[in-house]
Amino acid sequence: MKVLTRLSVICWMVFTSHAFAQVKVFTDSTIPVSNTGNAEIFLLDQPRLLEQQLSAGLPGNIDQAEQVALARLQTTDGQQLMQQLIDAHRGVVMAWQLKITKLPAVVVDDRYVVYGQTDIGQAVAAINRAKNKESGAYQLPTR
Repeated sequence: MKVLTRLSVICWMVFTSHAFAQVKVFTDSTIPVSNTGNAEIFLLDQPRLLEQQLSAGLPGNIDQAEQVALARLQTTDGQQLMQQLIDAHRGVVMAWQLKITKLPAVVVDDRYVVYGQTDIGQAVAAINRAKNKESGAYQLPTR
């Protein structure tokens, strides 16, 4: 019975540590990631890609281009694009605040990071091992 109880406690600890961990992935459109689970994905080149989409086909004349761009932004699609642009810049700011230095970066609880791992499940496992002093991840610098 004690073995079953210990096993239940260990399973509960593993489950809860994964269930409540906040996982953020910082990458760009050229570095695909897999096994993302519930991770929040931030493509750091997304603002540039969205701005290209917004400016596609604009006239060469600056005044005319401004009028066309403003008209685009007033449409439903334009408003959705603007919200996507705001969200994309939020990811860039977050990466800067966390002092991300390489891509891809997998961050857990804004405290632990693994660089270079495209399989998010493996990166989270490395972080969990590091939390238990088995190495594979390190803490982000304090702000």
